[in-house]
Amino acid sequence: MSEVEKIYRIVTANLLKEGGIVYLHEAPGGRPEWVAGITDADIFTDEEVAEKRRLAEGDERVVSVYTLEIAGRHAPLSMRERIRATGPTIKYGPAALAPDAPDYSI
Repeated sequence: MSEVEKIYRIVTANLLKEGGIVYLHEAPGGRPEWVAGITDADIFTDEEVAEKRRLAEGDERVVSVYTLEIAGRHAPLSMRERIRATGPTIKYGPAALAPDAPDYSI
């Protein structure tokens, strides 16, 4: 089985206050640390992932903790996870307005 065909597991969640997508990384000493980039996420074995997820669910900084399957070099398998890892598929906020768009503010 090649490196690309192997399935790995990481833990992901959303930041409670900001709503951003984060991935579990273990800081020195085994302390859980949340990172924004999927490539910085730690890969866990089947045996480890249940324990890491349980510990992560106790972290009050995050919500919606779950296990995510990836292939090869941190490549998410589902379209949903590819979008979560790379950002929105449409412009939003001030970037969504064209420079010459009319101002509809009140």
